Amino acid sequence: MVPLKAETWIWWTFVVLCVICRMISRYLSLGTIRRFQADDYITAFAICFYTTLIVTINIVAKSDSNLLPPGFDVNSLTPQQIHDRSYGSKLVLVVEQCQIMTVWCEKLCMLLLYRRLTVGVWEIRAIKALFFYVCISWVIMEILYFGVWCRPFHMYWAVPSTTQCTAATNHLITNAVFNISSDTMILAVALPMFIKTRLPLRKKIAIVGIFSLGTFVIICAILNKVYSFNQPFGLEWTYWYVRESSTALLTANAAFVWALLRRVFKLRSLGSFSGKNTYTPYNGYAPTYTTTHTRVETLHRKKTPRHDEIDLDLLMPDPDEFEGIHRHTEIHVSEDTMSLKRENNSMTDGRGTWAEAWAIRPPAEPKPGSSSSREGGSDCGRSATDSTTEIVPSSPPPKKPSRALLRHSQHDSPV
Repeated sequence: MVPLKAETWIWWTFVVLCVICRMISRYLSLGTIRRFQADDYITAFAICFYTTLIVTINIVAKSDSNLLPPGFDVNSLTPQQIHDRSYGSKLVLVVEQCQIMTVWCEKLCMLLLYRRLTVGVWEIRAIKALFFYVCISWVIMEILYFGVWCRPFHMYWAVPSTTQCTAATNHLITNAVFNISSDTMILAVALPMFIKTRLPLRKKIAIVGIFSLGTFVIICAILNKVYSFNQPFGLEWTYWYVRESSTALLTANAAFVWALLRRVFKLRSLGSFSGKNTYTPYNGYAPTYTTTHTRVETLHRKKTPRHDEIDLDLLMPDPDEFEGIHRHTEIHVSEDTMSLKRENNSMTDGRGTWAEAWAIRPPAEPKPGSSSSREGGSDCGRSATDSTTEIVPSSPPPKKPSRALLRHSQHDSPV
């Protein structure tokens, strides 16, 4: 078996690197720390407790506590030994609280992440209910630990003490019930959410694999309680405390590591899990093109939720906070004919090419005194003041250009 010290610091190294990658990914996506969201701060909070857990549990492994074997003669202890055991018992309390805080913080992070990844009504309600359950279970468990199970409180480190205070049997049972049940319910909501998506099998396996690490977290939670009950004087429980906390942190941050790797190494995006080969950024917000008659066409984001859509690349800014207009295309309306123009020297004499490319007949010569002749004497002329994509409807009015046409026109625009 690997020594506890070596294993704990190996885990710590991987977890800290994972969290650092998460923070870098979030910073690159959001642009500023001020736009970090609640789960980012909770993760930073959790890593502090996790580091304290790693340091403290290595000390506990070498220390004695007030948990004494049956038939032990307390009178044989010297004052220094009593002091050392009391100190070791205090560290056990610190380990317990750090482990609880680490695991429960990551439960919240996972729920916040799942909430952003889905727009399904049923899933949102289930996640809200789980969020409430996780918070209430933590409050109940802490009230029982600090105010009910061991009274007075200092008996947790007194030598000698009662069995309930030294072994913390009731607390371990309460912790196991709330911890395992909440993890199981989170998986029960999350995994079907990913499995139901219309994804290629290899992508679905990758995504489900990342988030099914929660299964190993549950196994660790079970085993650390098994060893705590069956081998209270051994050190096996310390290994599983570290494994549970470490895996919980890795599970909550692994998806953000992928987002960073994709950005740095230009890997292919997992994209939107809607089953279509279309670009759907940021939690189901799809770009749409709106044409107005005020000489401005603006690309903007419109919320179009779909119940079966999940976006892993959503590890990015909240769409409601998206700022800025991406592109402007100007529209001129007259009464004669329809033609598309762009401001580009190389295209000034390409009327026939444009007409063929867009399957639109070349415009007729403008009548004397019409708005087209006043613009520059030629229907292929450029505006003297601005760059435009001009649409001039004929009579009878032609069909409205398709969205693909507008999108293609914007792609070719020099803006």
